[in-house]
Amino acid sequence: MNNSFAIMKKRLLYGFDTIVNSYAVVFFSNNLWFGILLLLASFVNPLAGFCGLVGVVAANVFSYAIGLNREQIRKGYHGYDAMLVSSAIAHFYTFNQTVLLIIICVGILATLLSFLIHGILHKYHLPSLSFPFLITIWIVFSAFPSMHTMKVHPELIYALNENAKSNGFTIANWMELIA
Repeated sequence: MNNSFAIMKKRLLYGFDTIVNSYAVVFFSNNLWFGILLLLASFVNPLAGFCGLVGVVAANVFSYAIGLNREQIRKGYHGYDAMLVSSAIAHFYTFNQTVLLIIICVGILATLLSFLIHGILHKYHLPSLSFPFLITIWIVFSAFPSMHTMKVHPELIYALNENAKSNGFTIANWMELIA
């Protein structure tokens, strides 16, 4: 009984470390308290915080399930891209079940791309930085017009249109170009 409690405690601490470190590593840090601070700060926008957390958990569970290096998972190397992408999706799109499913899938995709890009760039002693995030977010944005259940936040459309009007270009024009 006592041994099973110790194993459970060890697993929970491992899971906590993977989540918190996924936030800290965005700023090239491995400080636990800084990661906790960033996790809490992400909840300034509760939806973005929740979606970022879901993305991190999906990425870390997937990383663990496919057998990636446990220490790299613990350090947050496979979760930070998923957190960035998931938070961005929460910022741009109105939340619904489809968005939640896409956040989980995008967390997995970001993990795969992170592993792939890191493997390629590591041979040349180069860091992957946020390339997996950039590629994943552009995949999502490119697929947006065909995802009818994903709606852009109305406030965001207004702000982007007002900003673009000064250049004579609106979101409506942009949507016509890519459609």
